[in-house]
Amino acid sequence: MSGEKALVPELRFPEFDGAWEQKRLGDLGETITGLTYSPSDIRDAGVLVLRSSNVRDRRIFLDDTVYVDPSCAHSEFIQKNDILICVRNGSSSLIGKNAILETELPQTTHGAFMLVFRANEPRFVFHLLDTDCYFRQVAADLGARINSINSGNLRRYLFHIPPLSEQQKIAAFLDAISKKITLLTQKREALTDYKRGLMQRLFSGALRFTRPDGSAFPDWETVPFGKVFTRIRRKNEEYCENVLTISAQAGLVSQLDYFGKSVAGKDLSGYYLLKRGDFAYNKSYSKGYPMGALKRLKEYEKGVVSTLYICFAAGSETEARFYEQYFESGEMNHALSRITQEGARNHGLLNIAVGDFFGQLRIPRPYPEEQAKIANALSALDAKIDAVSSQISQMEAFKKGLLQKMFV
Repeated sequence: MSGEKALVPELRFPEFDGAWEQKRLGDLGETITGLTYSPSDIRDAGVLVLRSSNVRDRRIFLDDTVYVDPSCAHSEFIQKNDILICVRNGSSSLIGKNAILETELPQTTHGAFMLVFRANEPRFVFHLLDTDCYFRQVAADLGARINSINSGNLRRYLFHIPPLSEQQKIAAFLDAISKKITLLTQKREALTDYKRGLMQRLFSGALRFTRPDGSAFPDWETVPFGKVFTRIRRKNEEYCENVLTISAQAGLVSQLDYFGKSVAGKDLSGYYLLKRGDFAYNKSYSKGYPMGALKRLKEYEKGVVSTLYICFAAGSETEARFYEQYFESGEMNHALSRITQEGARNHGLLNIAVGDFFGQLRIPRPYPEEQAKIANALSALDAKIDAVSSQISQMEAFKKGLLQKMFV
C-alpha cells in the first residue's frame, strides 16, 4: 500500500533488505467454512470432523473424534498444510488458536466452530498466526460480543509481509525450532508414559525390588491410613500469612502465586499450619483427580490451609516420597470411593468423614527399605521429566523471542 510507513523486522537474514508490504490475511490464501451437523448425523465411522478439542498447543490430536454420515458432509475435505483456526468457543481465550495439518487425513472435514485457512505459503502463515500482531487483532475483533470471530473479519487482518523467498527462509528456520520443541515434547510424553506404566507395575506388586543381597523384601501389609500418617491439627499460632491452595497440577502452592491474590479471610489464626514435607487432602473433584487430590508441601518452609483440608504427616518409619508417588498414581481412588458416604456433596466436597479417613481408609505399607527404593526410582524419572520440561520452556521462550523480532 502506497504511503504506508516502511517497516522492517528487528531481526533479519542478511541477504534480504527493503521494506515489507502490508497485506490482509485474505491476500495470502483462502478460507473454508466448517460443517454444521446434528447429533443424528453422528456415526461410528464415516467422515472425520475436526473440532476445537482436536487443536491443542498448535498441534492436531485425534483422541476426541467425531464421525458423521458421508451424505451430510457438504463441507470441503481438508488437505495437508491446511491451517485450522478456532473461530467460535465458549471460552474467548481459545478463539484464534490454530494448528496446521502436518499429514494427509483422507475423508476429513472440520466443524462449524472452526475455519480452514488454505495459504499460498502455509508454513509462513502458520508462524504468522503465532505472533502478537495476530492475537491482538483477534482480541480487538472479539471485544465484548459473543465468543466468535467471522471469516470476513479474519481475512481483513493486517500484517506486514516480506517477499516470497524471505517468507520461505523464515518459515524453514522457525520450522527447525518447532521440530526441536516437538521432539522434546515427544520425549517428555514417552518418559511420562513410561513412568505411568512403571508406577502401575510397582504399586500393583507385579514388579518388586530386592535387598542388596538379592533376597526378597517382606510382603506388603495393608493397614489403616492412621497407622502410617498422623493427623495435623496444628493451628496457625505463628501468624503465618503464606496461604496455600491445592492445585491438581502444581500441588500445594501459594494463593498469591496461583490466583495473584489471597482469597482467604483476614483472620488466619484458625487455619492449619503446615511445614515442609506435610501433606494435605482436598476432598473436591478436579480433572484427573475424581476422588480429590493429596499433595505434599515442597515449595515452602511453611504455609497455612483451610480447615476444610485434611492434613497429615508421615511417621518416622515412613518414606514420605513413596506415598507422594503412590497418591499421584491414582491407586488411592478405589479406597477413597469405599469410604465416601452416600448423599449430596457438601459445597462440592466429597462426603468423607475425618474419622473414616484415618480409621477405615486402608493403604499398602511396604518394608521401609523397599519404600525408599521405589521412591528413588520414580524420583529419578521425575528429574528426567523436569529436565526435559525445562528444555521445552527454554526453547519456547527462544522461539517467542524470535517471533517478536522476525515479524513486524
